[in-house]
Amino acid sequence: MGAPKILKPREFKALLRKATPQTLPAFIFGGFCGLRLGEIQELHWEDVDFNQNTIMVDKGNNSSSRRLVPLPGAASAWLAPITKESGRVIDSPSLSTLSAQMLRVWRDSKCPATLHCLRYSAVSYRLSLDGETKTAAEFNFSLKMLIAIFQKLVTKRQAKAWFAILPPN
Repeated sequence: MGAPKILKPREFKALLRKATPQTLPAFIFGGFCGLRLGEIQELHWEDVDFNQNTIMVDKGNNSSSRRLVPLPGAASAWLAPITKESGRVIDSPSLSTLSAQMLRVWRDSKCPATLHCLRYSAVSYRLSLDGETKTAAEFNFSLKMLIAIFQKLVTKRQAKAWFAILPPN
């Protein structure tokens, strides 16, 4: 596998600004937190702890797939106006419907990328800031795989810019 497509901060900002109310949480949780689309589809507001700045990702009955993911401040800022007390984060009836809605936003923002690059971007930027061991655990990657695929794709300066993307006032 070659180097994955990584979004630039300006591209991610354009996606967030073009996102619809139905797709905005998916872009936020994918791009800032690195959640997979299937994980986002299953996410409930009760899984998001704004006091501890974490998300409990629990995919099925397998404890090895459960992990606590940091919720960056920028993600919280984007989520603040749309957060609910309970229920699913995404109202989309299916993963294919959500994917299609997101791809429309992608086309409208003229951003050349795929849905997977949200996670790949989050992993790359987090790796630049937090280092290998912490990032591998956070994103459920082996250390060897993380280093082989994501190391040195972005700079710390770019990572800081990524996690500083805030919603317009």
